[in-house]
Amino acid sequence: MPNDEFEAMHPRFTAVNMYRKMCEREQKEFKKNLEIDNIGVALEVSYDDARTKYNKKMWNDMSETPSEKPKTPEIYKCCDNPQITYLAPVNINIDERTIGSVDVWRCAICMKNFCEEKTLGIDSITDIVGMPRIDDDEKWAVIVSKLQKGKDKWKLVRLKESGMIKFETADEKLIDLKIEDYKIVDDFHSSFLVLDHIHRAVEI
Repeated sequence: MPNDEFEAMHPRFTAVNMYRKMCEREQKEFKKNLEIDNIGVALEVSYDDARTKYNKKMWNDMSETPSEKPKTPEIYKCCDNPQITYLAPVNINIDERTIGSVDVWRCAICMKNFCEEKTLGIDSITDIVGMPRIDDDEKWAVIVSKLQKGKDKWKLVRLKESGMIKFETADEKLIDLKIEDYKIVDDFHSSFLVLDHIHRAVEI
């Protein structure tokens, strides 16, 4: 972008930064606020659609196929008329201190659940458009590792009733973990189902 051109900040960052400044001004503790997070989530699709000049995905698509118009990514829908609303959080704690959370959303039509992982202090933006996809034979779960520390100690996953799952460690190594009855069976890893702990804090 040229030095004499400007554009608005991403709404997720803007909402969090404005909330941080408000807390500083009113001398309040700055901590995770789901209502503030949801403001940014609600605005980000419209924001990216309006970035016709510096939309990175658009320009990448155009550079690959210059003769074609950039295609809008397909949005996953759980049913014909999805009505997805925020349901509840599941906080992830270490020594009674919240280090992250799982936001749980639910479709009021088909009652399918969707989850998003949030780590405190990390304002990463997902590449997924719409709600994350989950198959009918899967359940949302959190894997907890005894080998990792801090934010790397847990990870949101989709578990089948049985089988194996590939789990990426903090040093980017892939290991195989066994699943039985929607639970991880391993000496150094455990798991819990997200929907069994909504509105709660889970000590890991």
